[in-house]
Amino acid sequence: MSTHTHIPLTHISYLSLTRVLACLVASLCFVCPLRAIQIANEYWVAIRTDGLPGSGTLDDPFNGSTATQFDTIMNGIVANSTIHVLAGTFQTRGNQAWTLKTGQKLSGSGIAVTTLKLVNAGAFGTVVASASGSEMEVSDLTLDCNYVSGAMTYAGVQLQGSKNAIRRVKVIKAAGQNGITYPIAIGGLSTGDSLGNIIEDCELSNHQGGFCYGIYMWGSSTYAITGTIRHNTVFLGPSNDGLAFSVHNGKDCLIEGNYANGCNYGYFSNTGFNRKMLVTQNVFKNCTSSGVNITAVDNQSHASFINNSIELPNNAQGFTIWSTGAGTLTNFLFTANKIQYNNGSNGSGSYAFSLNGVKGTAIMDNTVQSSLNNSFVNTSPLNLYNNFDFSGNLLTNINQVSPVAGMVRRTVTGNAGILYSDKYVAVVAAGASTLTLPPAASRAGKDFIIMDEAGNAQTSNITIQPTAPETINNSANVKITTNYGAKRLMSDGTKWFAY
Repeated sequence: MSTHTHIPLTHISYLSLTRVLACLVASLCFVCPLRAIQIANEYWVAIRTDGLPGSGTLDDPFNGSTATQFDTIMNGIVANSTIHVLAGTFQTRGNQAWTLKTGQKLSGSGIAVTTLKLVNAGAFGTVVASASGSEMEVSDLTLDCNYVSGAMTYAGVQLQGSKNAIRRVKVIKAAGQNGITYPIAIGGLSTGDSLGNIIEDCELSNHQGGFCYGIYMWGSSTYAITGTIRHNTVFLGPSNDGLAFSVHNGKDCLIEGNYANGCNYGYFSNTGFNRKMLVTQNVFKNCTSSGVNITAVDNQSHASFINNSIELPNNAQGFTIWSTGAGTLTNFLFTANKIQYNNGSNGSGSYAFSLNGVKGTAIMDNTVQSSLNNSFVNTSPLNLYNNFDFSGNLLTNINQVSPVAGMVRRTVTGNAGILYSDKYVAVVAAGASTLTLPPAASRAGKDFIIMDEAGNAQTSNITIQPTAPETINNSANVKITTNYGAKRLMSDGTKWFAY
């Protein structure tokens, strides 16, 4: 009698299914390899050596090996696409052949990993430029403007519109030899304010000469641009021919944490209106004209300069804020800034502050090398207080306001010069003494109190004289001739009065 083993039907079905699935997996993995999937509106470009055009996927990137191939690819990609440019140096005619479209994001594989190099651009060329659009971005690559010689003006990246971004881009070999160049720039709109723009973590270096607006945002004469310029670096080189950072026709803009070395100006604005600008935590070194220069052709107001470091060569200026008469400058704040000659060395002819025609200014809590000059012309009201030199001493070459808690008091024991930082001067001399006032020019409203605290002025007169050729009460001097007597003096901006 034979014995039979019975296998349940359910077991047979399970084993069969398992074998079928195993065969399917094997066929997928070894017989029909998976093909790259094209992600909608996302493309890759590479330098290929196989001569094939590619389909634009990561597995089969477009072939951008020549300028013609690369430019044709860029022209053919639709708006609102992301374009990844892989490692290598890609030649392009730039804006002479294509422009970035609205919503497009052009991304490399990193600075010094992906380079777009401008070729055959004629007299004027930009490596990456756009027509007016929104939400465009250029990031993570080097743009080589490739200037060699001649009357050429070449730039790196210029976007225009609203909500645009330039991030982690290095621009080299730009030039302004046939007009001003704008190597890294975002422009606004002609039909409304441009909002939410940003330029950050970029570098401009190896500039090839000609005047340059290094990193720049601009609005139209009617509509403002808003945005942030942050954590960028500008080296203009030995020519110093240009400015590092600039905003024109802007509002609510932040210029923060940038570094510039070797330029005419660190931050500059001389055209259009600017409102509610914050310039903070920047370093401007070796600025041959000014660390900060604002010249009002139109109205500029509510600007704050906080915690910046400015280092100057000879015959330069830290902050130059001037009204030309055509525009107005109102409500400027300067606080916690550091201003000195390069590396704190001894220098000559430079100014920490040079202000002319500013209405409403506060200069407080700054640290200034004591050998730097200062000039305030037609600037009122002007509030200066708690400004010190690098040794921690109160600056004596500017007219500082008395502390809120009291009055600045200084004693003198003989002949002495009165300082702008003085308020109350106590004379405790044993004999006669002569005190010389600083110039009254451009110091309207400055006043001093001079007191005979020794109580012997009747026999040891205290003579108070102006700086020639100025006068006091239309005389060469005034005297305190009574024991414990006092004189109060007031400047009208050209001469002194005493009572």
